[in-house]
Amino acid sequence: MKEQHIQEWQTKGLISDKEVIFDVNTFNPNTFPENPFDYIPLIASKEGIDKLHPINHGKEVAIIGAGCAGLCAAYELMRVGLRPVVYEASERIGGRTYTHRFEKDPKAYTEIGAMRVPTFHDTIQWYMNRFGVRRRSFPSPLKVPTVIYFDRKRYDVPAGGELPEEIQSVVQHWDALINPIMESLDSLKDKPVEFSKKWQALIKKYEHKSIYQVLHEAGWSKSLIDSFGSIGAGGAGFGPFYHQVSFTEPLRIMVAKWWGEVEEVIGGIEQIPLQFWDTEVETDFWGKTSVKALNYGQTRKGVVEIETTEEGIYLTDAEGRLDKYETVIVTCTPRNLEMSIKINRPTFSEEVWNAIRNTYLIPGGRICIRTKTAFWKKYPELISCTVTDEPLTHLYLFDFEDTQSGVICLSYTLGITAIKFDAFDDHGKVENVLRELEKIYSPETVKMIREQMVEEPVCFSWEEAPGYNGSFKMPVPGFNIDDVTLFSQGKFKSDGSKISDYDTHPDVGVYLAGDCVGWSSGWIETALHTGINSALSVIYKLNRDQKEM
Repeated sequence: MKEQHIQEWQTKGLISDKEVIFDVNTFNPNTFPENPFDYIPLIASKEGIDKLHPINHGKEVAIIGAGCAGLCAAYELMRVGLRPVVYEASERIGGRTYTHRFEKDPKAYTEIGAMRVPTFHDTIQWYMNRFGVRRRSFPSPLKVPTVIYFDRKRYDVPAGGELPEEIQSVVQHWDALINPIMESLDSLKDKPVEFSKKWQALIKKYEHKSIYQVLHEAGWSKSLIDSFGSIGAGGAGFGPFYHQVSFTEPLRIMVAKWWGEVEEVIGGIEQIPLQFWDTEVETDFWGKTSVKALNYGQTRKGVVEIETTEEGIYLTDAEGRLDKYETVIVTCTPRNLEMSIKINRPTFSEEVWNAIRNTYLIPGGRICIRTKTAFWKKYPELISCTVTDEPLTHLYLFDFEDTQSGVICLSYTLGITAIKFDAFDDHGKVENVLRELEKIYSPETVKMIREQMVEEPVCFSWEEAPGYNGSFKMPVPGFNIDDVTLFSQGKFKSDGSKISDYDTHPDVGVYLAGDCVGWSSGWIETALHTGINSALSVIYKLNRDQKEM
């Protein structure tokens, strides 16, 4: 980037009180207002993320976590001639991108974690196109025939149909609240500096307020707020967490236009991390290879201890193996860092430690069954995609190209609603949902489900999952500074120079990545962004250290 562009587009306040430099030619506010960098020109270049010209070919870089963030970082580091060494505590590739295949029919599957990909998430769409990952429209509420059951009233909405009058009132109130904000920012999209300043003013206004508080202050009635909590704008409610979550969360999603058309991955969403792991590419240093090949076909066991010293970073895995590295990328959740891995204090600054401790991971759970057939396609009057204020919250229906089996996600829950099911065993969870469905539909519908159901239910709680300890991060009121700290740790300026930490804590070579480090909540796109950021930070540090020798 030319020096005059750096000077022209330098601005204060894009991320808190830090100085951030970006090139107007790569400014993309639909990425996220705090991180308006367009990653596509970077990852699409033939040389990969080689703009900083790594001079440490063949050097090992440890990657802790084989989810999308870690494997994206590993893939891009491999392309520029570094050797990613991947550690994973579980027995599978994917992290919270988790496709469960049913034992008696592996062609039928259900998504335990991420289950949909927005069409407007540019980075993941680019990678899926590169890898040839097939997808189709996700059966979202209102995109398919939908039953909305709220306050003991049932509304049947055809695909693409209009919402009932009671719910339209919620949408109208929401639009009246959010549209003026969006319009004020849209008018500044060609003026990055002004856009940034306006956004930071909005953050200052709302960072200490919950979603519920903002709606209350806007004059919404309790019944209107309850409706928004249960069904949102018709497709998803905020009720399980709108008392705890900052208003900045829906504000970011709306401003970045990160909600709309979504897709499911045909064959399972696990294909995305598996492609980062398996895909062979031509590289200048390694020749034709893959992350899997550079790891001799398997990941190393999970890391149980990280110790940073003046001589380097020492990792101990679950088998007691000790290895030394100059740089490490850590992608596990902050809660797992705090609770499951022994880390010496100098690894992170006190600001980063505080942010790790304060990160709020929302509970999340799924209750899924396989059916002998996708019977709802033959009898559409029996059951539809469902949104409700009952504890099951959301119900989704899935069919497949190459098997007659169907899958019903009987319940997709978040927040306090997910915890309600944790006291029951798998059988009890399924029975609870079936009793709810008798209220929403009929005993005949539940009888059909029982006749079709194959006895291998999948009941999963991310709160109870070892190594995760929660579903995904949600920003909470008053802790925006912690979100800033996590995202900025290890980040670099677009001219290659590193953003300084809040204090004088040295750059020890340990960088955080993963969607918990990014600005959004639970999206693969953010995991990829932070994975690329951490890979660039590794390159910068290795180059700097080499030049200082």
